[in-house]
Amino acid sequence: EKLQALVTARFECVETIVTELSPALAVHSGPGTVGVSFFPT
Repeated sequence: EKLQALVTARFECVETIVTELSPALAVHSGPGTVGVSFFPT
């Protein structure tokens, strides 16, 4: 949620979603991985 707060403070977000990685992504990226994705309106 800290990363979400930083992103929403910096950008005009219509919607934000916080979710867990899928097992396939998690096994290859390792512990502590976070990511951000943007979709233009």
